Amino acid sequence: MYLRLFFEQKNRKCKTFLNGFCMFFLLSFCLKQPVQAQHFGQEKMAIGVHTGFSGFVGDLASVRRSGSQIVPTVYWPLIRPYLGLSMQYALNQRFTLHFFGTYTVLKGDDKHIKYDEVYSSNWYLHYRNLNFTSDLLELNAKIDIKTLQYKLISNQTLSLHFHVGIGAFYFNPKTTYFNSSTGRNDWIFLRNLGTEGQGLPSYPNRKKYSLLQVNVPIGSSIMFQINE
Repeated sequence: MYLRLFFEQKNRKCKTFLNGFCMFFLLSFCLKQPVQAQHFGQEKMAIGVHTGFSGFVGDLASVRRSGSQIVPTVYWPLIRPYLGLSMQYALNQRFTLHFFGTYTVLKGDDKHIKYDEVYSSNWYLHYRNLNFTSDLLELNAKIDIKTLQYKLISNQTLSLHFHVGIGAFYFNPKTTYFNSSTGRNDWIFLRNLGTEGQGLPSYPNRKKYSLLQVNVPIGSSIMFQINE
C-alpha cells in the first residue's frame, strides 16, 4: 500500500526532485503478484507487479499562510497512478534484495489554489497560472530487513520490515503554450527556458539542472503472509 510523493527542493544551483514514499493503508494500495518463483533451499526469487498513486509537492499548487510561508499542498485531481515491476532475491530469512522499475506522471497546476479574496497572497499564486507535467522513470535497488515476526494461527505470519536503497530517475518537465499562428497549444520543455535564471548574465553561476537525478528510497512496511 503506497502513496508516492515527489518533493521539490530549491538551492542556489538547481532544482531537484527528492523521491520519498509513505504508507497509507486507508488512502492507497499496492498490488504485488508474483508471476514466477524459484526455490533454492532458503533462497527465493520472485517477480512482481506494483501499482499505487503518485503526487507532486512543491512551489506550484501550494498555498501561502502566515505571510510568506508556503504550505505544501496535495490536490487529489493531480494525483496519478503509477506502475512498477520488481524482482526480489531472498538472501536468507532476514535480508532480501529488491530491484524496482517504475513509471508515473507528475503534475502541478496553480489553477487548483483556492483564495478568499482578490489580491490576497493566494490569489496572486492562482493568477500566476503556472503549470507543468512530467513523465518520470525510476530504477532503484533496496535491501529489505525483516526485524520482527509473529506466528499466528496455522502458517500465517505477521512481520515488520525496514528497507533502504539507492536509485536514479529521469524527468523532463514541460508545459503548454498557445501558438497564435497555428491556433494550437504546443508543448514547451521548461529546462530549455532556464526558469530560474540559468543562462542570464545576472546569474552566471546557475547551471541547468540535470534531467537524471539520484534518490534514496527509505521506508517500512508490515507484511501479512496468508500461506505459502
